[in-house]
Amino acid sequence: MLTPWRCGRTTVSGAAGRPTLRRRNGDRAEVLAVAHLSELGWTILATGLRIGRDEVDILALDPGPRGELVVIEVRSHTTGRFGTPEESV
Repeated sequence: MLTPWRCGRTTVSGAAGRPTLRRRNGDRAEVLAVAHLSELGWTILATGLRIGRDEVDILALDPGPRGELVVIEVRSHTTGRFGTPEESV
């Protein structure tokens, strides 16, 4: 059995050293994405995985018969002002 692995993340902080609203919203979206994928039978291998200066939001195994390794970029928007999340990737 594989255990999910949480990787370190550099937090962009506001003036008081707390994560910014944008970071908190992004973290919340990632938690929701992990919960949704888990309910669908996906195996979550890692979240917030740092590779050099890049970050993989979620690394997971597809529950299908081939069990493919999938890299997932989580996008969230609070308004439609800048298009859909899909358009921002």
